[in-house]
Amino acid sequence: MVARIPVTTRCEGETLQEWTYQQLRRAILSGVFRPGVSVTMRGLAEELDVSLMPVREALRRLVAEHALTLLPNRRVTVPQMTPARFDELCATRIALECLAAERAMLAVGEKRLAQMQATDEAMNEAERQVCDRRPVPPRTGEPWTTVPGVLGRGSGLVDAGGSAGGAECDRPASRRSAQRN
Repeated sequence: MVARIPVTTRCEGETLQEWTYQQLRRAILSGVFRPGVSVTMRGLAEELDVSLMPVREALRRLVAEHALTLLPNRRVTVPQMTPARFDELCATRIALECLAAERAMLAVGEKRLAQMQATDEAMNEAERQVCDRRPVPPRTGEPWTTVPGVLGRGSGLVDAGGSAGGAECDRPASRRSAQRN
């Protein structure tokens, strides 16, 4: 049995096929589908409240991306993680993140750079305090000094580099409008 798929609302102009693909992709990345556990197209369609056609197209894409494996009985499963696959994924991610950071830095101004440096120093200080087993004092007015605040705010590079592959519609509207200013 698979946990319920957390769904988001469709963005304006987003096709049902793309929305279905994004929901399944997000479910895979968040661990809703455990490796080796198979699911059916019909079960996914019912879970997402869509017809079989957008599920079939989404699964086709995810199989082509090697995020899923198609079984002979028309079920799909998340492939098992092997040490070789893990090493390959890590190497790919490191290369892509370094390239993305380099490109995004071109759009970072002095003010944003200073904010990013302050965030980095606050995170380093919090880490030092945790490693030294000292309590981390709460700060007011600086939500990026907490781990949830940092994760919610991002590194500043994604914001500076612009939208990354449709991530723009996943952000709350208040953050999207604030980032454009």
